[in-house]
Amino acid sequence: MSESERIGPIAAAPRFKSYLFYGPPGSGKTTLATRHPSKRKLWLDMDQKLEEMATLTGDPTISVWAPGEPLGNPERIDIPYNPDPKDPHKGTIPTKKPMGYEKLVTVSNELLRSALDYDVVVLDTLTSTADHWQSLLMYTHRVSYMTERLWGIYLAGLQEYINGFLQLPCDRIVIAHEKRNVDEDTKQEAIRPSVAGQLGNNLNRYFTEAYYFLGRQRGGDYKIQTITDSRIAARTSSGLPPETVADQNIFQRR
Repeated sequence: MSESERIGPIAAAPRFKSYLFYGPPGSGKTTLATRHPSKRKLWLDMDQKLEEMATLTGDPTISVWAPGEPLGNPERIDIPYNPDPKDPHKGTIPTKKPMGYEKLVTVSNELLRSALDYDVVVLDTLTSTADHWQSLLMYTHRVSYMTERLWGIYLAGLQEYINGFLQLPCDRIVIAHEKRNVDEDTKQEAIRPSVAGQLGNNLNRYFTEAYYFLGRQRGGDYKIQTITDSRIAARTSSGLPPETVADQNIFQRR
């Protein structure tokens, strides 16, 4: 088939959607993801905390994968130390290979190659995924801190994972914590997903929907922001109002 033969009419409605949820702890990100209306949800639990949520105990719609790997050395606490800031190969070097990121990539590739049996896959959280990836880089390159070159590899590797994850043939939800930066010149605060470097600033563009979680309101509802303003980056293609309740209705196809 030639490339021009691939041209056709636009679909009447999106088959799948991708969501980015980010915000402070306890603002309802994981809770909203569990309210996706599908009956077959898969959790890639990089935070390894999902089963601590008492409200999810015994939920038959959720299957969980976790790496079974801590971020640090499970045998001892290694305090970061470098006696020579000009030489990253001196000081406290990781002694045990962290396996969390490699295991996540492996299970994600297996999902991509399989006849996927899930309606939605949730990565919880991208922030922890990035931490596992950073730990692996420091171990592999035998350094006690991240160099400029390693930050470039970090960015490329994380982008590659995100691009691969978003190829899954189902709805996809990525959850991240938030980071706050203040511009030294304008003193303007910017709130973005907590991922190092420029990727955190531009992460929204990878997703159909990107919501910032405003937290629980006095009436008890959790609320989200769906549009970008001077502080917060967000986007929606679903016709949602700028602020809305974080409930199952946001997953309705429009």
